Amino acid sequence: MPKAYPHDLEMEKSVIGQVLSDPEKYEEASKHIHSPSMFYSQDHRTIWRTITALRKNDRAIDIMTLCAELPTAKRDDIRYYLTGLLDDVYTTGNLNAHASEIVDKWLLRECVRASVKIKDSIDDPAYKGINAIRDIQERFDSILRSRPSGGFDISNLIASTTENVMSGGSNVIKFGLGALDNLTGGMTRGEISVVAGRPGQFKTTLIINMVSLLSGNGHRVLVFNREMTNEEMMKKLFVIESKSLTYSRIRTNMSESDLQEWEGMTSRLTKKYKNLIMYDNIMDLDGTLAEIKRIKPDVVIDDYIGLINVRGCEDDRKVAIDTVMRKYKWTAKTLDLCVIAVSQLNRKIEMRQSGRPVLSDLRDSGSIEQDAEMVMFTHYPYAKNPTDESASKNSVELILGKNRYGNPGSAHVGILGDRCKFYETPEMATTDAISQGLIGV
Repeated sequence: MPKAYPHDLEMEKSVIGQVLSDPEKYEEASKHIHSPSMFYSQDHRTIWRTITALRKNDRAIDIMTLCAELPTAKRDDIRYYLTGLLDDVYTTGNLNAHASEIVDKWLLRECVRASVKIKDSIDDPAYKGINAIRDIQERFDSILRSRPSGGFDISNLIASTTENVMSGGSNVIKFGLGALDNLTGGMTRGEISVVAGRPGQFKTTLIINMVSLLSGNGHRVLVFNREMTNEEMMKKLFVIESKSLTYSRIRTNMSESDLQEWEGMTSRLTKKYKNLIMYDNIMDLDGTLAEIKRIKPDVVIDDYIGLINVRGCEDDRKVAIDTVMRKYKWTAKTLDLCVIAVSQLNRKIEMRQSGRPVLSDLRDSGSIEQDAEMVMFTHYPYAKNPTDESASKNSVELILGKNRYGNPGSAHVGILGDRCKFYETPEMATTDAISQGLIGV
């Protein structure tokens, strides 16, 4: 005889009997039991489905009305059964505990069913171990998402919102670059920010500076390097943190003083970046999301989303990017973190005289613009026309193409490419270039 799935019929009888005894208790029970399928007994499912329908239609919940709505074949048997349930109800004070127990048994049954499905898949010789791990995660994540939330309480929401506002907005994380924070107000937990640009426009350099600034402010940062190796990223962080190192010298010919400066920085950088985690060997979306859930950082940086492999979307980049943005959006919301997603722009931007990016230049998918809290572009006019006197080598324009909680706009900041460094103003970058003897480099 097969073993029965986890259940507790006495708890199910108790909840139904208490609601029939006091119909106003339905709302309390339904905060836990959001579907008739949570009952193990088929009769209990039928009864609860009927009770729910009566409640939605503002009709009385009593045995006579309930039985009139039940299938004719079961009407007499269930009327007798329900009368017995009412006789066994002594108090409605334990309703929450009993409803929670029904949910717990339902969760256990869902876990058993998911496990059986996975076991059946494993019996297929073509089924791979990595597929089993991904399916386990996906199935059990689905069970957790379907778990009842416990209801909505407006007073708790007002209290938490008030606390957040009075504390200065604890759900906002500043980028750390003053000009950018003044323009955007910072990132909001639960949201996605997009940084986009064509090659040579310093978008990755901006990302590396964000890593430095966010880490310096004590945030736990998780980076997925899909183009650059972790070591190359670390080299650039060393350059940013140094007083005089340049990226070209550490790649070609470091002087004795450069080596001494590098060695003197290691302990300081180890301390500053203790909460930085980077991966350059995770190329698929499933593995990416698994690491995010395991680490639970404050900020996730993905450079860049166009290189993510999405299972089942190998031949359709639009669907793949739609999936990436949707999954990132849900992950940011459920784990209360910020996501910075790096995206490329279409080549058609290079055909325009100004080369100034707009939202329609985003590559692959409209969901990037739709799902993002903000979309910012890096625009470096000097790269397009170095002979233009109005285009400074030390100036990058950060363009805010979308800002869900404010207005679009732009800010001109400083850049020294060989120092891998952004500055608050172009003038500050020029001053540092002169002091380092980098003018003309």
